[in-house]
Amino acid sequence: MSTNPRQKNAMAYVFRAVEILIAIFLALMVFLTFLNVVLRFVFNTGLAWSEEISRLCFIYLVYLGSIVAARDNAHLMVDSLIANVPKPAQKVIYVIIQGISIWLMGLLAYGSWQWAMMKRGDFWTVTHYPVFLINISGLVLGGVYILICIVNLSRMIAGKEDPMTLLMPRSDDETEEAVNEEGESE
Repeated sequence: MSTNPRQKNAMAYVFRAVEILIAIFLALMVFLTFLNVVLRFVFNTGLAWSEEISRLCFIYLVYLGSIVAARDNAHLMVDSLIANVPKPAQKVIYVIIQGISIWLMGLLAYGSWQWAMMKRGDFWTVTHYPVFLINISGLVLGGVYILICIVNLSRMIAGKEDPMTLLMPRSDDETEEAVNEEGESE
């Protein structure tokens, strides 16, 4: 299965943007928490909204980080079984792994959607942030993770790629190479 280089590079840019967004969320979370601690201990005051913003940054950081980890195959995995069986069995086990992942992410997406619809009239106390937007992020995570699993399955089936290669964690260098290739081709 051949992938259009422009599509591959566009996805590399999207994931790079997501990684930058994760870094921004982390920095903002650390800054606001530190600021609130200093304000409370030194000035006996605090920012009521900073706790909610920090919590929001943490929630989105986890969901977006899970998507990036899925793309990079960086989630925890014990591969001792699949590494010690013949190639045809590896393919069967890989399909089972991806099928279970799709099923679980489908449950997450469905549950997040139901919960979001139940909470669509609720808002956080201080910032008045809509609670359903937090639940929708579970739907986004589930949907994107399912797409990543389907792409991985298609890479194995149509592209005849080895399951052990698909299970190997991707490095940041591979992402950088895809972004650099796009820059050189323009």
